[in-house]
Amino acid sequence: MSGRHYGRTDLAANQTPNRSADASIRGYIYQFDRAVLRILSSAVGDVLTVEGIEDVDLLAEGRTTAEQCKYLPASSFSLARIRDAVAAMLEYYSKGHDLDYCLYIHTSSQGEIPSSLTADEIRTCLTVTAKKSGITTKIYEKYDSDTIESFAGHLRIVPGESYDDQNLGVVDALSREYRCSAEEARIYYYPAALNGIVRLAIQARVDSRRTTKERFLEQLDSKKYLYTTWHAEVVGNKVFVEQLAKDLSRNTRIKNHFVRFLAITLVDARDIEPAAMLARILTTKYYGAGKLHTALPWTLIVDASDDVLHLLKSALASAAIAFNDGYEAFGFNVELFGKRPVTARRGRSNQIGVTSFDLWIVSLTNFNKHQALIAEPNLVLVHAELGRKFPNPIASSLVVELGSLALSDLNHVMERIR
Repeated sequence: MSGRHYGRTDLAANQTPNRSADASIRGYIYQFDRAVLRILSSAVGDVLTVEGIEDVDLLAEGRTTAEQCKYLPASSFSLARIRDAVAAMLEYYSKGHDLDYCLYIHTSSQGEIPSSLTADEIRTCLTVTAKKSGITTKIYEKYDSDTIESFAGHLRIVPGESYDDQNLGVVDALSREYRCSAEEARIYYYPAALNGIVRLAIQARVDSRRTTKERFLEQLDSKKYLYTTWHAEVVGNKVFVEQLAKDLSRNTRIKNHFVRFLAITLVDARDIEPAAMLARILTTKYYGAGKLHTALPWTLIVDASDDVLHLLKSALASAAIAFNDGYEAFGFNVELFGKRPVTARRGRSNQIGVTSFDLWIVSLTNFNKHQALIAEPNLVLVHAELGRKFPNPIASSLVVELGSLALSDLNHVMERIR
């Protein structure tokens, strides 16, 4: 028996939820919310498995509870509605798995949901009469009476909260755990929590789908700025972009005199225009004429094919954006790449008047080959989870992960930073 396997099948098909999500998508999110709440409400020492025996398995004080979650807001409760779940649980129990089983279910008739089932109710639940033929099948007959009686004592049913109430409960729990506002919890931690559940669910090995409250919260906190597809469902791009810009504005390492890296991914030629616009923002808002003479250019690390990278550099040259790429076209010279721009001050001021170049730019391949010889950064903004492609990990305290944030949205973020 297994749970819904929503992580390894449905989401693997790249379904992206949105505000007009149908009932099935709301059902997935309802399950995710329940899993998050189970994790957040667990005690020290408890171990939880996502997509284990059931949707969520809780090992607490040496006893395992396997819980299946059902979201049926348009249906009233009936024994037939839970037949498949009860049948699977009983089958697993009959094979010697002395566990506790829980069915967490939300229907349109919450008041009719019992907290448990008697042995006779289980038999009724597992009796099916075909509509066309009228043939009755008694699924329970392959189990002896003692097994059914014993299983009835191990099964409980919990009426599930409404979609909105449970969702508010998750946000409230995250807000308490991180001691932040409900708004910040919903913008950052809630989408990251959903993503965390999905990441656990898609793991092939059961032991990789296990977690604890402490481990789960630590991983969410380290990914605070991770932009996932869930943000579009939860807060929308506009709100997230504005909030991310505010938070980056409070990060002192983004100031112009620090060494700052921005790692981006370009898939094809369609990304050239937004990438060139990003370079324009980096070379006018943060560096160049009129900025303090202590300012340093950004380093743009680009994960792209040679052809796409060449197109980007051509676009920068056409836009009169001077850059230092260490002569990548001729093999890359890390010493030349490491040279700082030559600048002349504007009159007697402390401002830059002219500069020999406005931007460092390097392919991810060359950065990885020569990372040890390139200046240590004070801040690294990482797009599309590129941090995983760095052979020598950069200290996590210096990294802000932007995940799947679109380049156009990244441009808006960089423009809004104060």
